[in-house]
Amino acid sequence: DDNPYVALEQKDSVSQVMHIMELLPGLQQTILRMKHVDGFEVKEIAELTGSSPEAVRVNLSRARKKVKELFLKM
Repeated sequence: DDNPYVALEQKDSVSQVMHIMELLPGLQQTILRMKHVDGFEVKEIAELTGSSPEAVRVNLSRARKKVKELFLKM
């Protein structure tokens, strides 16, 4: 869609999510960025952070939940 209003709204939403991500605890922020910004898989994130895949999934779930909660409050 070439609608400039939709494009602006999407850009603003991405900006808001990136700001919310900065409010997360360090490990959750790192894991969320590695997964959704950098495109790493859970196993790779676990190896790079020294965590287990299960711990990565738990932190990822908590981070997503918090981002969603804060985004919906905006």
